[in-house]
Amino acid sequence: MKLPDIKVPEGWTFDLYPHWVSIVIARDTSIGGGFVTINFDKRIFASGMTFDCSRPESTKTYSGRGWTESIVHDAVEWLEHTMRAF
Repeated sequence: MKLPDIKVPEGWTFDLYPHWVSIVIARDTSIGGGFVTINFDKRIFASGMTFDCSRPESTKTYSGRGWTESIVHDAVEWLEHTMRAF
């Protein structure tokens, strides 16, 4: 699978894990840090750095044109919302 052009907020980073068909997005540590993993095969995302995303954070179904951008956006929004609670 060809991974999308990943866009994350300024100061955030991401690492590709092709053998997992996943990316891990890291929230800027200056605002509290945090991680979320997106598995593009399963089309789900989960908190932290994980191999299988067996406990997805969303029940939304991602399909159709633009689904990859949508899941990245939702994962970033979820992580931002979750970490602001602390």
